[in-house]
Amino acid sequence: MLLHPFSSYKITRIRKPAPIREAMGILSTIVSRFPKRTGLPVFCFCALLFFGHCSSSHKSEKEIGNQFLFQAGDFQAIPGEKLEFEVEAGLFTVGDVSVEVIKPEEEIQKGRIHIVAKASTRPGISWISRIQHLWHAWIDSTTGQSLRMTRDVTENKYHVEQDVRFLADSQMIVQRDLHRPERPPKYFPAPPGRMTDLVNMIWKIRYSPFDEKKPGDTLSYLSFFDGEWMVLQMRYAGLRPFGPKKSRESAFLLYPVNIDSKLLRGKDPIEVWIENKPARRPLRVMISSYVGNAGVFLRK
Repeated sequence: MLLHPFSSYKITRIRKPAPIREAMGILSTIVSRFPKRTGLPVFCFCALLFFGHCSSSHKSEKEIGNQFLFQAGDFQAIPGEKLEFEVEAGLFTVGDVSVEVIKPEEEIQKGRIHIVAKASTRPGISWISRIQHLWHAWIDSTTGQSLRMTRDVTENKYHVEQDVRFLADSQMIVQRDLHRPERPPKYFPAPPGRMTDLVNMIWKIRYSPFDEKKPGDTLSYLSFFDGEWMVLQMRYAGLRPFGPKKSRESAFLLYPVNIDSKLLRGKDPIEVWIENKPARRPLRVMISSYVGNAGVFLRK
């Protein structure tokens, strides 16, 4: 058993943001090292994890309180879908990202979705920085709740490996730091409605009912990551023209709001574009900063 009787739980206090540059680590090393945990987009690896690290705030479970958070019912995913992205900083392509929905027969029978996300810097810039991310997420296809998430991350000399279990029946999240085997598991109380990992949150953003929203509406999302809850707010800007004139289509435009970074430039320094089609593929994320511009682009 992963858990002991409830009387023996050691509830770990929510820590302050740890010095991690997850998600756009690929860009932060190139674009003059953004401050740690400032909220640089993590659209990295599904061009998607950007959503989490542009989180507007990091909170304990008690701080969230009764705040409204968008939670989808049935989890939507396309079995076999594989999305590939290029990460650019200025004029250079510095990294690659891929996200794949894996649903073998045994997963179908158990009613869960398995998503694998990878990100890495290009070999040609390894002398500047070496970044590698490998994430696995298992999500209940009926309830939309996270079941398990693992991540293996190397960013130059920094390395972390974690296994996180979401136990809805026990209303508990259990985190094991595999890179530090001497550490005991950490336990975080959480009601079933908050059993959402970072990859899960990104998929919920993709399939949000934007057609029911008005330009200017703000949607709030929740994710558990590395011992804390991250609340991400996205302002819906409506349908906008996207792409070159000859093949221009409409796409949903979103702006993450309340981003905690002094290096981001302008009123809306981050743009998130999602296609207006059933698949809802993320098309592009653009980041404007005082030290240069960067972006993540869906590879056609």
